[in-house]
Amino acid sequence: MVRWKAHGNYAGGFPGAPAEAAGRLLTFTGTDILRIADGKLAEYWANADSLLFFQQLGIRDMPVAS
Repeated sequence: MVRWKAHGNYAGGFPGAPAEAAGRLLTFTGTDILRIADGKLAEYWANADSLLFFQQLGIRDMPVAS
């Protein structure tokens, strides 16, 4: 299990993010869980705090897949 924290400057291009979000410093966290069986990666689960990411970008509505 790994708990991580990512940070960096947003360069643009995320659907629904306003243009003024470009250059903004973003920080968010996540947890990855890996299961090893017989010395090999058998399963991998990833979870990131997407809500915090969206809030920092100023996204008001969730993007909808079409």
